[in-house]
Amino acid sequence: MPDPLVIHCSPTNPRVLSVIVLMGLLSLATLIAGLTTVTTLGPLQIVIWLLIVAVFALIPVAYLRRTRLELDDRQLRVHVLIGPTSKIDRERVGAITMARRGTHFVLDTDGRRLTAFRDLWSYRQLEVLREELRADLIE
Repeated sequence: MPDPLVIHCSPTNPRVLSVIVLMGLLSLATLIAGLTTVTTLGPLQIVIWLLIVAVFALIPVAYLRRTRLELDDRQLRVHVLIGPTSKIDRERVGAITMARRGTHFVLDTDGRRLTAFRDLWSYRQLEVLREELRADLIE
């Protein structure tokens, strides 16, 4: 069994980039706010403050690692940061819709929606997926 094709969400996508920038700014703001008041904080408050900074900094890393499309010889799986993984049998996939913004859909050969996924991947990434699935890409 060959290794599955794994396509992580694209950091150049505006939605993904906005999450990265927002969490970076929140982490920086929390760090600065804590540094300005660190002398008035107790040891437990300092630990909590550092944990909050770390959580804000790690959310983009988790988002980039967890949000992915995975294709093996049997299934296409759509992983998201929070929520269940969608699983579709590979042979059922007939097309992938390419929305300008919003939600993409994986369609069967009759045009029925099998699953949906957010607009987090680049056109090039979806083209690679389409080629591997031998499916249509509908814009």
